Amino acid sequence: KPNDAGLSFCNWRALALFAMSLAVFLLVMAFMPESPKWLAQMGRKNEARASLKILREGDSRVEAEALIAESESVKKAASSPGNKGGAIKQYWKSHIIGIGLQLNMQFSGCNAIMMFTQKICAEAGMGDGSVATMFAMGLQVLVTAFACSIMESYDRRDLLKFGCILCTLSHLGMGFYYHAAGSAPHWLALASLLVFIFGFGIAVAPIPFLMIAELFPTEAVGVASSIAIGLNWVCSFIVTLTFESLKEPLTEAGRSLLFATVCFLGALFVVFVVPETRGKSVTEVLTELRGGVRADV
Repeated sequence: KPNDAGLSFCNWRALALFAMSLAVFLLVMAFMPESPKWLAQMGRKNEARASLKILREGDSRVEAEALIAESESVKKAASSPGNKGGAIKQYWKSHIIGIGLQLNMQFSGCNAIMMFTQKICAEAGMGDGSVATMFAMGLQVLVTAFACSIMESYDRRDLLKFGCILCTLSHLGMGFYYHAAGSAPHWLALASLLVFIFGFGIAVAPIPFLMIAELFPTEAVGVASSIAIGLNWVCSFIVTLTFESLKEPLTEAGRSLLFATVCFLGALFVVFVVPETRGKSVTEVLTELRGGVRADV
């Protein structure tokens, strides 16, 4: 929407040119070598060796033979009589955890809040919200970089609980601001928004995808990732579609309270269901899940 000077916050031509520049990376990917692990799993051993030779400096023969041996071992394990139940049936506990984390991620209201940041800021009395939107998106980039730097320093469960609680407090703060109907300071709305971005970016967003590879063996990761990503986008569509329509029956305060409830339930889900996976092999995590023992005990 143009401002008083006739300028738009985001010019669509500039945005299109930026997207076109990113498309160059897709073209470059056509010249990248195929994944050695995938080639080994497909039985294309010589191609796997050649691909790994391109990706590694020095002699890669030992790593290539180990990769091929691992792939053959996985195939034998997958074809054994005890593993005929399929990826979904055999690892159903891991699927419940993975799906639960994806549901918590999207039904926390993340995409709706990101897409409607400017509108939320405007409704909170902060002008057109353009500056606040830029600040919020900039913070998201910084938080993502910070999350990458600490991900292996803290337990997954601790980060998830911390992130869920921050998102809960953020929604409660936003709900109080709307409920106060103008008597609350404007900074409360912006502070709540920034707290949500921090909690979401540091744990609620990245860890569910990270844990997929830690909850499933190699032969089941493909199916598990497909289910998780597909569900993630379906939930994102539902939340984005219903975000504005929820305002009339629930009011802005009620809508914030609904998202706060989801985030709090997400924290409880982490406490009672999600195992700790940091520093553990997939085999250890699966053994603990099958035995009914929490992986952090």
